[in-house]
Amino acid sequence: MRRSATTDKRSRHNRFNNKLPYLVLAILVFLSVLAWQNFRSAIKARDEQRFDEYVDNTVAKIIEQVHDCEVVLKGAAGVFAASAEVSRKEWPTYFEYQQVFTGYPGVSDVVFAPVIRSSELKQHLETIRAEDFLEYTVWPEGEREVYAPVIFVAPLNENHRAGLGFDLYADPLRRAAMEKARDTGAVTISGKMTSIVETGPDSGAGFSMIIPVFEKGAWLNTPEERQAAISGYIICFFCIEDLMAGIFSGPVKEIGFELYDGTEISAETLLYSSHATPVIDNGRRPLFSGTQTIDLYGHQWTMVSESMPAFEAAAGRHTHLAFLGAELLISFLVFLYLTG
Repeated sequence: MRRSATTDKRSRHNRFNNKLPYLVLAILVFLSVLAWQNFRSAIKARDEQRFDEYVDNTVAKIIEQVHDCEVVLKGAAGVFAASAEVSRKEWPTYFEYQQVFTGYPGVSDVVFAPVIRSSELKQHLETIRAEDFLEYTVWPEGEREVYAPVIFVAPLNENHRAGLGFDLYADPLRRAAMEKARDTGAVTISGKMTSIVETGPDSGAGFSMIIPVFEKGAWLNTPEERQAAISGYIICFFCIEDLMAGIFSGPVKEIGFELYDGTEISAETLLYSSHATPVIDNGRRPLFSGTQTIDLYGHQWTMVSESMPAFEAAAGRHTHLAFLGAELLISFLVFLYLTG
């Protein structure tokens, strides 16, 4: 009986010794997978933070560029506030002095449009024509209660002269943005549009920044008071392609992004794409992507972004796999040592 018990004990010990390497291997593999998951999560969080920083930096540059131009346009509104009458010559001179068209990328043209009631239209036409603009007229034709025709434009060239007399109130999109600026008394930007003075194949899409000009000394505490006191609008048109080219000295290699006017993402609302094929249609499966809302003067843009190959090449996309492979290799070597 003693021999049998001893034999059984040795047999159980041998079986345990035989199973031990596999038990150790299972534990090591489990710990390796657990460590790999933690490592992968840390790598992904780091790269995701880096992607978010690229996106945030891009948004900040866009907002900063638009805000910089606001200062100059407010200065133009100050010219009206300080002068009894702003002449046609003073208008382009101010913007040339401020180097708006060379120092502020994306600015295509700046116009001034006074608010003209129907009863004032005849006198308005006579006044402008007397300034050697004999063919000046307010267009498009049609009787309206109030008009906002372009009378000043900078820079003034032959192409831009064609925009003189255009009634901005006749365009529902422009009028909505102008009236919002009037009622709030604040700077406003419009939805997606094209310039009224830039024509031809190079006239791209963009948006307008609008600053209301009120009668001097008027009460402006309520929307009703501002509606009664509005005398005109200063409107700056930004070509979105030129704006982005000025902000980014070259192609943005780390992220691809689109800007959409408003919250709807569609071909009709697309303002700008950083590459030829839109993010939403290129079929790629990026490492990171996101959608962000940009609020500019109460108007919203939607930014859709994704990581690009240059970003992903620098990211630890496959580092975690190498880490897992190394951990599993060590586990297997320990297993071979225990079974050797």
